[in-house]
Amino acid sequence: MIKVFKLFLNRYLPVHWQDDFFDLANAQELDAQVALIDDARALLRRSSGRYDGLVALRGRTEKINPHHTPWEQGYQVARTLRGRLGLGTDPLNSDAALAGAFGIPALGCVSIPDPRARKLFDGMVDTDDGERPGFLTTKSRPEQVRFAFCRGLFEYLTAPGTPSALVTVARTDRQKRNRAFAAELLAPADWLRKRINDSWVSPDEVDEWAGELGVSPEVVDRQIQNHRLATVEGFG
Repeated sequence: MIKVFKLFLNRYLPVHWQDDFFDLANAQELDAQVALIDDARALLRRSSGRYDGLVALRGRTEKINPHHTPWEQGYQVARTLRGRLGLGTDPLNSDAALAGAFGIPALGCVSIPDPRARKLFDGMVDTDDGERPGFLTTKSRPEQVRFAFCRGLFEYLTAPGTPSALVTVARTDRQKRNRAFAAELLAPADWLRKRINDSWVSPDEVDEWAGELGVSPEVVDRQIQNHRLATVEGFG
């Protein structure tokens, strides 16, 4: 029975997606959940090909070394990419700003705010031709969509092999890397450092900076805490 299910799974779900899938899957609903992801992936692949400007960038981006600390690697790729694109620490606080930074006409991230899918994954990236990607998310708020897009972008740019991935809330190294990348790309630690002039910051300041950066307050809080920039009073 196990062998039969593995054959079924390999038909519909890439092998390198499976650890992340099983981390959140419900054992009683595996068939339905695999079908849900497969349907989302088919929709995504039909929408791929809008991002020609990312293909060359993928060729110039360093690939992942699994022996490095995952979050530090995510941070470093984001900083290198910002430098390469001449962004400095400028906020990418709208869909247009983010698309413009990467030379693509629009963000164009397919959104399927399905509560069943939301329990399984935040987003995915895949290609129909092996080169040009498509991005999909289960998120609906603009700042969440941009964050999910950036997590998928990291996987597309840095994958040493097939540029596709499932983006989830799992705590695997893969997910730690793409979360760190998205956080540093959208809320650079250096941008926050210039605005912190004490050993602590207030929730109001976190909210203000999140608005300027176009991210959720949780992203700003994590950046401040993870980079040891200050203590956030009474937050989280």
